[in-house]
Amino acid sequence: MGEYFVQIPNKMFAFGSEYFVTNDELLVYYHLAVNVSARDTKKVITNIELLHSMIELEKSNKTRGKNRIRVALLNLKNKGYIQFNCLDSALKNTSYLEVRLFNTDNSIFVDKVRCSNWTYYGFTEITHEFYVKANNPEQFKVLIYTKWRSFINSDKPSNYRISYDEWESILNVSHQTAVKIIKSCVENGLIIKERGQYYLDSIGKPKQQTNKYTLNKESNNGKGSASLVEEVSESTENRSHQWFTRNSILNVNDMYIYLTTDCETLKQLAAKRIEGISKSSNGKQSMEKLMNEAQAKINRDGIDAKLVQLQEEEQRKEIIEELSRPQSKYQSKDTRDYSYFLDDKPTNQKEDEFGWCDDEDDETTMINSLVSQSSSQHSLSI
Repeated sequence: MGEYFVQIPNKMFAFGSEYFVTNDELLVYYHLAVNVSARDTKKVITNIELLHSMIELEKSNKTRGKNRIRVALLNLKNKGYIQFNCLDSALKNTSYLEVRLFNTDNSIFVDKVRCSNWTYYGFTEITHEFYVKANNPEQFKVLIYTKWRSFINSDKPSNYRISYDEWESILNVSHQTAVKIIKSCVENGLIIKERGQYYLDSIGKPKQQTNKYTLNKESNNGKGSASLVEEVSESTENRSHQWFTRNSILNVNDMYIYLTTDCETLKQLAAKRIEGISKSSNGKQSMEKLMNEAQAKINRDGIDAKLVQLQEEEQRKEIIEELSRPQSKYQSKDTRDYSYFLDDKPTNQKEDEFGWCDDEDDETTMINSLVSQSSSQHSLSI
């Protein structure tokens, strides 16, 4: 299975246009895209409460944080990035939302928008790695924009120089703040900054070329891949997991296997991945959430196993008690009299509608008796 990615519309970065999005809107759109339905990959069932539990804007003030998500949803709808089945005025924190994203043949992806020196259209593929690496929404936006402006498939790689004026517009901040954000991204190893060279212009005045920025992808010269293959071959864990798949999105099942495995190779590699992902605040939060959910599953498994053990012990006791009882206790008491059939005297039995008779004399006697009883009853009734 290929690596899962989110298609971020490039129009979101068209600063100065109606399509430009804020950091909140970008985060909400990303979380909507990663939580689409398995049956319909453009539909999301959610609400503001659920989105806030994932994004956690304004941790110290949940009310304000949820309101920011509400505003972001409405803005994304008005800008044409999403649709949902709720009136704007009726949108509450617990409102049922069936949000729909658009296919890449929709106008939000196809139609071009010109801003400054660039034309914005199409989309940029973003994996979960981008999100967990970023320490804040600003860094997340820088990572996505750097990837798009790198023009990876372009014939003119020199075009991906980005000025601080452009960063100011993309991040919607002042020049000083833009410099600080880019510096933090470089220091955290998220992007690589290539300083522009100095030169003399036509009148002999020194100038500097615009800086270049690229994503910081660790280079292993093939050694890392060989090492990974060796680790996979040494693993004794037979359950399916994603710890050995690079840049994969880890889930609760992966963390559960890490916490319950006996394979030392898997434990060591998983611990390294968790440590690396946890270097960013988002990554640390994601790992802690998975760890808590996996531990809860382990606890449930322990309780279920204990209940099964108790049930088996109870069944074993009941079987032992049944086997230890005297045999007579198993037989129901029969109060019927079989002495008549066990009589040694041979008889010529006949059966009529009244029952068994020994012989003709007895039969005659029985009939007379019945007739007598009938007459008696008849006389009493008169």
